[in-house]
Amino acid sequence: MRILWITNSVMPEIAQTLGWSRLGSGGWMSAMLSQLRQRPNVKIVIATISKKINRLIVRDVNGVRYWILPAKTPIWKYDSDLEKYWITLKETYSPDIVHIHGTEFSHGLAYIKACGADNVIVSLQGLIGEIGKVYTAGISKKDVLKTETLSDKILKKGIRHTQQQYLLRGEYEKEYLKSVKYVIGRTDWDRMMVLKVNPQLKYYKNNESLGDIFYSSSWDYSKCIPYSIMVSQCALPIKGFHVLLRAMPLVLAEFPDAHIYVAGGNTVFPTSINERLLDTGYNVYLRQLIRENELGDKITFIGPLSSEEMCDVYQKSNVFVLCSAIENSSNSLAEAQCIGLPTIATSAAGTPTMTQHGMLSVQYDFEDYRQLAENIKSIFSLQYDVNRFSKTRAIAHARHNRKRNVVELMQIYDEVIKNDN
Repeated sequence: MRILWITNSVMPEIAQTLGWSRLGSGGWMSAMLSQLRQRPNVKIVIATISKKINRLIVRDVNGVRYWILPAKTPIWKYDSDLEKYWITLKETYSPDIVHIHGTEFSHGLAYIKACGADNVIVSLQGLIGEIGKVYTAGISKKDVLKTETLSDKILKKGIRHTQQQYLLRGEYEKEYLKSVKYVIGRTDWDRMMVLKVNPQLKYYKNNESLGDIFYSSSWDYSKCIPYSIMVSQCALPIKGFHVLLRAMPLVLAEFPDAHIYVAGGNTVFPTSINERLLDTGYNVYLRQLIRENELGDKITFIGPLSSEEMCDVYQKSNVFVLCSAIENSSNSLAEAQCIGLPTIATSAAGTPTMTQHGMLSVQYDFEDYRQLAENIKSIFSLQYDVNRFSKTRAIAHARHNRKRNVVELMQIYDEVIKNDN
């Protein structure tokens, strides 16, 4: 079987070959790729785009051929120049199945427009149009305007402009869903949302696989840092870090040693001249909340992390909090659940499928910072079933069973090929 993957980001192994940073999102794709490589008679080509280059790059790494196409337009615009590359790629490899990972960007749509939708299946990641609708994440229009920076206005990267861009990308997303016949999802919410757009879609469920380390590691309260709270990122309003900041004074009143550890880069406190010039209104808003609530010494930014480093932080944490205004299926939540770390999550969008409606993680409504604070305090007080999260670990392992997931994916591929040939 000749498989073409079209991804949103450059895969880690080709990024390393090119000397680019290999940290970031997409670990589930690397995990699935390692499983596919073990299948007999499978040949894989992985293609994506990058603004770092101005010409096509084709490289072979560990038996996989990578195509990196030069991106020339902003990510919220359709790039018709990509169509000629997709035609060449299809003619060169004649893929049996084309798997587009995500509808957030339009380069996969360019493949469909250039080459047709036969033998094409799209996996759902975030639904960008729905994200756009809630992008301000409860921040008032007054606060959005008051904190807007010069960089936001010039580069059109502030909350207002980004929301508009997400909504525009949501229109391309609808084109995807109306153009294809097959989608892969993971939650009750994503199924409901895409079938609203195109009731004729054939919907398949296929859970994602995680990195090796999350299956072999387990959380132990005796080895964690008491009263430590981990969040996986804070750069965008939809990730809800501002809600956690509002909850912290209530937590600290009872647990003065509570401390937040934030994975990802420290965008909140710019240090270099370049970072200050590119400062965002959301960062200004977060800094205001941190100052108002005297939280400066209660937050540590731990930087971008590899899977192994992330796992180490999970194991040292007392609780993981997913405070997003909207998520389809958070891989950070899945990783935390897989090692048995106590977790708290919002009840937004696809997350209830991940938490089994509060059975696997403590759940709260997104903007209810008081309830979030109570949930954190209950875990710090050990006011929960100590066996609950070890049971969560077993259920999460079953949900993310890599052998089963790759078998199901191959069965989906076989069915699509059979239907379209």
